[in-house]
Amino acid sequence: MVFLSQFIIAIAVLKVDFVRIIFEKLGQGFLAIVTYTNQGSRILFGELADSSKYGEIFIFQVLPVIIFFSALTSVLYYYRIIQK
Repeated sequence: MVFLSQFIIAIAVLKVDFVRIIFEKLGQGFLAIVTYTNQGSRILFGELADSSKYGEIFIFQVLPVIIFFSALTSVLYYYRIIQK
């Protein structure tokens, strides 16, 4: 049943324009959130969060994004926007 629903969503994204547009807008929204998180990391960690100088440093670039999305999910779950 799960595979069938994934297959239907995949076909809808590939073939139906308004579904594709919805998923593109959702992706752009999440990209904006990740960009804001990276800017906050730069404010908090300074030069250590600059990937052009030091490359990808897990604790200064990836971990803040994980913590932010975890906190966002917790808030959405608390207000019952996300259900079990």
